[in-house]
Amino acid sequence: MDRLLFRIDEAAEVLSLGKSKLYELLARGELPTVKIGRATRVPAESLQRWVRKQVAAAESAAAGRCRDEPAGRLHCRDEPAGRLHCRACDRAAVRVLDDERFICFACGFEWSSRV
Repeated sequence: MDRLLFRIDEAAEVLSLGKSKLYELLARGELPTVKIGRATRVPAESLQRWVRKQVAAAESAAAGRCRDEPAGRLHCRDEPAGRLHCRACDRAAVRVLDDERFICFACGFEWSSRV
């Protein structure tokens, strides 16, 4: 059986990050954790989801589809500032993956413009 949970230092190693950087991600809520008593663990699924988001952001930026706004808000160049919000958490932290798909970097929710 594959591992489901990692200690903080193990999760940092899996992501090839330092522990302090991982703590920053945890503090910003980018990586969900599980508390078991006093122990904090990072689910393997959270690590995989975070990596997928980073890859999607890099691909989107490389394609020149979106840009970063001063307050850290992300939106499509074709939309007025603050107009493209996540359907799940309603934050303006959305990037366009392609012409029909979007991803929220605040909560990880992905959706399509197709109905």
